[in-house]
Amino acid sequence: MKQVTLNFEAAMWVPQRYVLPTVQLLSCKFHWTQAVWQKIQELGLQVLYQRDKYLCKLVMLPCLLSHEIPAMFELLKENTTSPALHK
Repeated sequence: MKQVTLNFEAAMWVPQRYVLPTVQLLSCKFHWTQAVWQKIQELGLQVLYQRDKYLCKLVMLPCLLSHEIPAMFELLKENTTSPALHK
């Protein structure tokens, strides 16, 4: 086995890395998008999601190379129009 695709449950990733340390773990874009949307709802940011391009672009982060994601996340965060998201 070379690769395993998992959803975004942290409870799945930690044991998987322990049991199969040499297997590449991949994430599913559907589950990432679902996790982001659930967090947006949890924080009451649904209306802001429609206005602020920052939140919309979050779902595209998995399309980047893994080493590019942290810098792009920070760039998106810096450019958000909502003060609530700068916390």
